Amino acid sequence: MDKKSRIEAYAQEAFEKGLFHGTYILQENGEIISKGACGTRDPEDKLPMQEDTVFEMASVSKHFTATCVMLLRKRGLIDLDEPMQKYLTELPDLYKTVTVRQTLNHTGGYPDYMEWVARTALAENDIPDTWAVMRFLRESDAKPLFAPGERMNYSNTGYCLLALLVERVSGVPFDDFLKQEIFIPCGMTSSQAYHRRRNGITIENYAYGKVLEDGKFVLPDESKESNYVIPLDGMSGDGIVNTNIFDLFAWDRAQRNEVLLSKEEQMEMYTPGRLNDGSSCGYGFGWFPFEKEKMGFAVQHGGGWPGYNTIFVRCIDRDIMMAALTNRTGVDAMGRNTFFQGMMLIAIGEEPEPLLTLAERVIADPDRSGWEAFCGRYGEGYTVYRKEDQLWLKGDYREEEPFDIQLFPIGEKTFGCEMLGSEIVFEEGAVRFGIDRLPKVAD
Repeated sequence: MDKKSRIEAYAQEAFEKGLFHGTYILQENGEIISKGACGTRDPEDKLPMQEDTVFEMASVSKHFTATCVMLLRKRGLIDLDEPMQKYLTELPDLYKTVTVRQTLNHTGGYPDYMEWVARTALAENDIPDTWAVMRFLRESDAKPLFAPGERMNYSNTGYCLLALLVERVSGVPFDDFLKQEIFIPCGMTSSQAYHRRRNGITIENYAYGKVLEDGKFVLPDESKESNYVIPLDGMSGDGIVNTNIFDLFAWDRAQRNEVLLSKEEQMEMYTPGRLNDGSSCGYGFGWFPFEKEKMGFAVQHGGGWPGYNTIFVRCIDRDIMMAALTNRTGVDAMGRNTFFQGMMLIAIGEEPEPLLTLAERVIADPDRSGWEAFCGRYGEGYTVYRKEDQLWLKGDYREEEPFDIQLFPIGEKTFGCEMLGSEIVFEEGAVRFGIDRLPKVAD
């Protein structure tokens, strides 16, 4: 079976198991090898998904923001090693030494803006724009998470600040800068920064995202747990780019052809930043770089927002690109990520993992004798505990939005859950969630 047929069969199987609902594309050497669409795209679930349907990219948007910064740097308007405060003078002195580079690679130590901005916007009956992030840093009691460069902490706040930086330095609203400097030159005719709720406009061929709540899929606007999408709809920089698989194909070709940035400038974006101790932070400018046998050097980014999960992978050593966009969240994130990873394995000629749901992976009668050692406090805001002979994870790093999720055994020290796409592995004195390793905190 050729790659096209294998991917089509794999996507159909994932759709039938409830692990994929959206569009996908695979290109190799400038040719689209396979593309497809599964499911529906409208609130009433009546309109079939189309290959050119437009999706919210969520955090896949971050490398577009980073590219805007690099374009201004190319023009001599931004120095990556200057403090952000040089360009954004409103930035509080608590962050006066955080550089543009540290903001790009998530080592600036900014606290997360979302809870405060959403709560404040709801109280004021407003959908603010990105400058609300500056207000958060100036008016809230939040303090830096750590000294600049001390460690890496994925920061949506930082990427909103980068959007403000682009706007301030260029003199052009960030959303317009994206359109004029990236989308138009790269032939991305279906792409835009889309604030559906704030601006009250609609896209005709749009994938409305839905979340699973109380056993059924609903729009996040109607959800009890996800309706913060409304007050946060005006933010830019950390998300909000909306596009389709064909524009992502055009974007991939534009980068290969050095339409905006040279190969050397792109490689700078792919290079992980360094922490103060000289170790790698694991993140470039809007990209997670990695290397894999048969794939060589590659970069990727995923995105998650109520109703949407996205993945965009570019093999730099080989001319291969894969993207998958979904408009359903809240069910079996681990199975969905198995599908995403399997698509990439097929793309490089390897055999993907079997498509198993979390329920199919759970050990029916596990050995619980070692579970007590897993219990305890991890990192800043996570607690593992036992309840009714099961293992649970509590997240209370956001005081007003704590969560409790059951952990299901899929190995001796390995667990899965509906909410997280990565395996949860207990190690000596720590727990690992994908690339994140959290140490166990002494009582």
